[in-house]
Amino acid sequence: MVSVQTQALQTPLAGGWLSVASETPAWSWRLTVRRSLNASGGAGLANCEDSCVGTDSESTVAPLPNGDLSGCANLYAESFNGSPWNESWTVADARQRLSDFLETPRSFGVCACDSTDQLVGFAIGHLERSCGQDHFLLQEMCVRPDLQRQGCGTALLGALERREPPRATNWYLLTAHESDAARFYQRNGFRAAGRMGVYVRP
Repeated sequence: MVSVQTQALQTPLAGGWLSVASETPAWSWRLTVRRSLNASGGAGLANCEDSCVGTDSESTVAPLPNGDLSGCANLYAESFNGSPWNESWTVADARQRLSDFLETPRSFGVCACDSTDQLVGFAIGHLERSCGQDHFLLQEMCVRPDLQRQGCGTALLGALERREPPRATNWYLLTAHESDAARFYQRNGFRAAGRMGVYVRP
């Protein structure tokens, strides 16, 4: 399952970030971090093509256009209302969430569309400054359920990486612990954060 719901990191701390997320009974949440490829020399996301192969057509990855987020909101609700997340999103709530993220300073996103220009996936995040360096918070990413495990998620990450202006020192996200989503991110160079944890209230 490539669909991943992430929550925002709230407070920069010396040597890391304090994470705050809403508690979800079915899942525990884990802070995940990845150094940029420039810093780590990791596997070749920066070299991946901006395309992914769907079940019946090739999908192209491009910058997320400004304006109407209806397609993204519909895809978001479809993805996270289904298994394994089983959440209760309305399209209106999803649109508000994504719009809020894109109004964050230094935010940007990418989307994947098939050969008929139908949206099949997207990813959104923003740069954050800490101690003289930029870090990238990946806030949301999802791929249409029937097109997961076919390279679209990796292509979206690669396209985001090439859009960083400038390249971030580290990437951050939150996702479900010991999930298919976590394993997807691990395959793409992320690791569980050693020092930082997730705290919720109440």
